[in-house]
Amino acid sequence: MKRDIERYQQDYVAQHGFEAVLVQYRQRLLTERLQVLRPKVVLEVGCGPNLVYAHYLRAGGSEIAWTIVEPAHVWCASAREKKLPGMRVVEGFIEDSVDAVMAALPRAPDLVICAGVLQEVISAQAMLIAIQKIMGKQSVLHINVANAASFHRRLAVCMGLIKTPETFSERNIQAQQHRVYTFETLIADVESAGFSVLRQGGHFVKPFTHAQMAAITPALGEAVLDGLYEMGKLDYEAACEIYVEVRKQKSFDAAHLDTAPFLADASVTTKS
Repeated sequence: MKRDIERYQQDYVAQHGFEAVLVQYRQRLLTERLQVLRPKVVLEVGCGPNLVYAHYLRAGGSEIAWTIVEPAHVWCASAREKKLPGMRVVEGFIEDSVDAVMAALPRAPDLVICAGVLQEVISAQAMLIAIQKIMGKQSVLHINVANAASFHRRLAVCMGLIKTPETFSERNIQAQQHRVYTFETLIADVESAGFSVLRQGGHFVKPFTHAQMAAITPALGEAVLDGLYEMGKLDYEAACEIYVEVRKQKSFDAAHLDTAPFLADASVTTKS
């Protein structure tokens, strides 16, 4: 079973709203981490319509070997059309494309970026195991997901709108998401896939829902939005997006594992 990529593309564009603002701050965070980690070879899992590499280059980053694996044909075509230096594009789900990705990479990646994707796949374990097979011993994997314990979800609980922070919202369902993560559940998933956590953090405290934020963003202005971004880095438990950076456990080798058994991921909760 695969995600409905065609519908996902259409819904993503149609419902972008405040997500377009949040994408800018997500890319700012990724650019900051790239500047710290200084990778020479990068693999990005799921690029969407907004290329992190393009943002990184505009921010003054130097040309590096950057490979994208993306299942949506439209976004693959858009990425290829941009003809960014050192960039290669592999079309397909990473779970099915391990060999093709490894052939496209010049060597094991220094950094793998998986931003805003893990909560949306049918099996988080299948994706993580596929990534594990591609990584080298020193590779770092950056995973960014929405935070179930974010300020706005806690506020919704206090208002009686949802029962728990983990309750699925209409937006979760619209985006074909299969889970909402806390730090605890995210770390549990990456550790069960053979990773050790090096760093954890977050960005952007979002006080209200996407629809409410879209309505008030013009009145807030850039200074307030920048402040909310920085606040999320300081108080990442309340941030609307959280991340972990992980490395392969020395005692764990995924090379012999087949991703197929993980397609019936026990952690998947289907909502209708």
